[in-house]
Order: sequence, then structure tokens, then C-alpha cells
Amino acid sequence: MTAQSSLSKRLCAALTLFMALTAVSSTSFAEVEADGGLAEDGPAVRRKLLYRSTRLEVAPLVGITLADAYNRNVIVGANVGFHLTNELSISATGGYGLAQSGTSLRDNIEETLSGRDSFRNINYSYIKWLVGVEGAYVPLYGKFSLLNSLIVDYDVHLIGGVSFVGQGALNASSKTDVENSSIAGNAVAPTLGIGTRFYFGDMFAVTMDVRDYIFSRTLVSRTSSEQELTNNIMASFGISIFFPGEVKVSR
Repeated sequence: MTAQSSLSKRLCAALTLFMALTAVSSTSFAEVEADGGLAEDGPAVRRKLLYRSTRLEVAPLVGITLADAYNRNVIVGANVGFHLTNELSISATGGYGLAQSGTSLRDNIEETLSGRDSFRNINYSYIKWLVGVEGAYVPLYGKFSLLNSLIVDYDVHLIGGVSFVGQGALNASSKTDVENSSIAGNAVAPTLGIGTRFYFGDMFAVTMDVRDYIFSRTLVSRTSSEQELTNNIMASFGISIFFPGEVKVSR
């Protein structure tokens, strides 16, 4: 009888505790429901840093064209843009062809034809300058830990727009510009690209972009100037400076 009585008391105590916990849980859940739920009334992430929203971005840049058949172009310039929201922006990009260097294909051609009369008639086109208007969309942004000590914010942005490209002509024999060459001139180029930024502080970011300028051009000319549609890819590196200096924070 004593053992049964002790067991009964333990069961009653456990049942009483269970009912009390159930009542507390039900009350808390009812309060949450009356309050509109935990996540229904606000974003999942609060106090988010809005690095781009309604800020001006100025980014000096240095670029180099990739996959060129005859001439690699070193471009110096800048991108100036305004971020309408944290995801959308408009900008203008300009650049000047600072230097050109020959590819292995160009070197082989010149080595083969050097000394012949026809060699003096060979001209190569190169990018002399470019200017464009672009829009950008940021579909992805976040942060990561660098060396387990430094937290770095980043974004990935997509670029689209239209550019104007000025082409010069370089003579293979004299290595000088040919002003009246049939392959020199200006072209309109639809522009597509992708890039990323890594933020260091409120005002600064390292920016890396790849743009494709799509237009018809004559890459090399001897007696004719037949044009073909080409993808002119430029990779650029820059330092972005944002104004104003203070970063907005989401609610």
C-alpha cells in the first residue's frame, strides 16, 4: 500500500506539471497569434546594411580586353552611377585605350610576312575609346568571414546597356596609327556584363567586372575591310567610393 501510494502521488504530480506547462504554452501561443505572428509583420532579416540604396558610386577602373585575335587593349577610365534602390542602379562608363600589345597570332603573322611589300599594307584595329550608359541589378548579396576574423560584405550584379566604341588602326610595319584607314571608325555596341563588389568600410569597395561589347568590326585589313560581328570582352578592376559616407540600415 505504501509503494502504491507513493507511485500515485508521483503520477499526480507529473500530471499536474504537464497540465501547467500546456496551459502556459497555450497562453503564449495565443498571445503571439493576437500580436500578428512572429514573422508576418516584418522582414526575416532586420537591421540590414543597405550599402547601395540611394547612394552615388564613383569607381576609377583599369581594364584589359580578353580573347583578342590581334591586339590586347589596356583601358583606363571610370564608372559613375546612382543606386536607385539597394538592387537597382543606373550608371555611365567611359574609358580610353592607354596601350595595346600584340597577341601570339599577330606576332606569327608579322614574323612570316616581315620584309615583304604586302606587310606595309596590313592594319590592325584596336579600341581607342568607349563610353556607355548602363543599368545594373543586384540579385545576390551577403557576407562571409575572411580568415575567421574579418567579416566582408559582397554583392553580385548584372549589367546591361549600350555603348559607343571608337576604333583606331595600327599599321603592322610602322607600329603607328593610320588615320585614314578603312577599319577605323565608331560603332554602337550593346553591352552585357557581370560583376562583384567586396565592401571594406562604409564608403569603399573593391569592384571587379566583366563586360562584353558586341559590335561589327574589321580586326585586320590588307586591301579589303570586311566586317564581322564580334564579342569584345573586357575585364576591369576598380575601387568604388560611395557618397554619402553613411550607410543606411533597414528597419
